Amino acid sequence: FGAHLLAFFAPHLGRKAQGTTFEAVGKDDLATLEVSHFSDKEQTRIAEVLDTLDEAIRLTLLTLNKRRNMAKGLVQEVFRCGNAAECLPSGWRIARIGDLCDRITDGTHQAVRTTTEGIPFLFVSCVRDGRILWDQSARIGSKTYENISPGRVPNVDSVLYTAVGSYGHAAAVNETKPFGFQRHIAILYPTKSQLLPSYLAEWLNSDEGRKIADQVAIGNAQKTITLGALTSFPIPIPSDVSIQNTL
Repeated sequence: FGAHLLAFFAPHLGRKAQGTTFEAVGKDDLATLEVSHFSDKEQTRIAEVLDTLDEAIRLTLLTLNKRRNMAKGLVQEVFRCGNAAECLPSGWRIARIGDLCDRITDGTHQAVRTTTEGIPFLFVSCVRDGRILWDQSARIGSKTYENISPGRVPNVDSVLYTAVGSYGHAAAVNETKPFGFQRHIAILYPTKSQLLPSYLAEWLNSDEGRKIADQVAIGNAQKTITLGALTSFPIPIPSDVSIQNTL
């Protein structure tokens, strides 16, 4: 019973902890805790109930983790399978990315004047390893952003994809702040009921996604993946969208 009681007061005691090398709670802090009185029998019964709940929670989390790992393993196997429909699990299909997105476009084609402060402006180098490198972005003024943003306003349900030069890098947008980006970056707006941004980004960054990008990239000095080619990318899709969320 005492262990459960201390666990209950842990957040409160944590705020009172002091120390430099390591934090500790003093005896005076413990002495000031107000606790209802329970008989020995009541304490034993309460501890039994709480122990049972703790065990149920532990087993539930263990089951969820096992299912999550199984689903993730299945998705990774599908990624290795690539666009061969005959080796997909039951309930999966191959679809065109363009059919699962509300819209696909690219960044501004206008020349912009960058500043040291203001709204972030992304270049191709700012999208790497599934992340947006905000610390490497330039800055633009609010009026410039207003001029270049119509038709390409990012949101947390969109995905950025480098399409020119260092192509083939994707990142899901997970912040609500406004930002602009150059035309060498494409932006995809997945249809929420069919395709999750995190899954789309993971697929585009996978070995199979990169292989497809290499196959369709055109140009010599500066390889390019056109919006038309990106729209036609094949992607394995489960009938249950929630499976995509295991990544």
